[in-house]
Formats: sequence, structure tokens, C-alpha cells
Amino acid sequence: MKIDLAGVNWLAVGAAAVATFFLGAIWYQALFGKLWTRLNGYTPEKIKEMQAKRPPAMFFGGMLVAYFVLALVVALLVGAMDTRGWQAGAVLGVLLWVGPALAVAFTAWLASEKHFGIFVIDAAYQLVFLVMMGAVVAQWR
Repeated sequence: MKIDLAGVNWLAVGAAAVATFFLGAIWYQALFGKLWTRLNGYTPEKIKEMQAKRPPAMFFGGMLVAYFVLALVVALLVGAMDTRGWQAGAVLGVLLWVGPALAVAFTAWLASEKHFGIFVIDAAYQLVFLVMMGAVVAQWR
């Protein structure tokens, strides 16, 4: 497999990372935020305590960096596998979810005391954003 940084569309990588960030905001605020918070057992006081430990710049900046790194890896795989078109990119996203993402998330859930619903909300978000990343990066080569 040939890894070629010169073939990376950096604009597509950045767009996929930012789109994932905003998808997360919608996912964990508008769609599943209250349920996710309740299933975790977080009180308003606990949320404020957690926010104090990770200020917004660290929290949101860290997420953007992580999504950028992930989008870059997807772009490298797209290039190395000569993946073309949004459909093929979406399939790559599903494979990345079923393989590494779901397997790691599931084993982490098994070793925790977290409610299964938290796992489902988080894993579904990962599926959606990996499919989206793959589609964006493969279409916009």
C-alpha cells in the first residue's frame, strides 16, 4: 500500500473534519444530548465540574484536531486504495466503523459500567461520521 501525502486534498480533509465537528454538536445537543446526559447520570453540577477541567478551547480544539487526524487517515486510505466516488467512500466508512471503530467501542463498553444506550448513541454517531468522511473525501479527491 502506497501512502502519498502529496495526493491528499487538504481542503476535503478540513471540510470532513469540520463537518464531523458540527455533526457532533447536532448529535449530542439537539438529537441525543438529554438522553446521553441522563444515561451517563450527569447532573448540571457534574457537567460544570467537567467543563472546568477541560475549558472550551481544549475541549473543542481537541475534538477538531482528532477529527482532522481521522479525516487525514481516511484520505490516505482513499488514495492508497484508489477509492473514487462518494458511494465507494461511504463503503470505506462503513468498513472502518465495523472493523476498528465498533470493535474498539464495544470492547470499551464491555469493560465499563456504562448503560448500553450510551454505547448505541456513540457508536451510531461514529458510523454516521465515518460514512460521511469517507463519502466527502472520496468524492472530493
